Amino acid sequence: MTLLTNISLPAENERLTAGLFLVSGLAAQIALLLAFSAAETPVQAITSILLLFIALAAGYLAAQWAVFSRRSRRAKIYTGFLINAGGLLLLLLAAQGALHGLSLLPGVMVCGLGQGSVIRAIKGENELFRPHFSPFVTGLGVLVALIAVGICLAIAAHFAGTSGYPYAFASLLDLSLLAALHAKITQREG
Repeated sequence: MTLLTNISLPAENERLTAGLFLVSGLAAQIALLLAFSAAETPVQAITSILLLFIALAAGYLAAQWAVFSRRSRRAKIYTGFLINAGGLLLLLLAAQGALHGLSLLPGVMVCGLGQGSVIRAIKGENELFRPHFSPFVTGLGVLVALIAVGICLAIAAHFAGTSGYPYAFASLLDLSLLAALHAKITQREG
């Protein structure tokens, strides 16, 4: 059982930081996908979210392959956030010239693959994942996710129609690149 009440350990600290980046980006991405796709049809919104979770599970399972298992945890987190950034770039481009919500699906799939691999890297190889989060860590995760959702939805709502969504996806792209940079810096320091 993982106990995250004492966050002074470097491994737990990097897992917590990567988890906060992941939770905030994933929550904001789900909110943006729901808002953007719901403008067309509710079925499109549900489809994009279901596809994100299917791709997330596929990324989690793919991260177990032998090719990835030889890499360090920090390298896996770095790679996962870079894959996520690539998917967010596809989402940004699709939202900029979106004729319909189906143009978002390739970006959603790539994002899910990257996020799933980050979850696997945070979890670890041979560990049971039944963490016991302290109330502080749980509250911090919820607060960070709510702030990210609020910022992204405020950016999207600032512009008329759907013209603000590329800027909101760009902010998530920046967040993912920041997470990758953080993972790379901790990888070089450690």
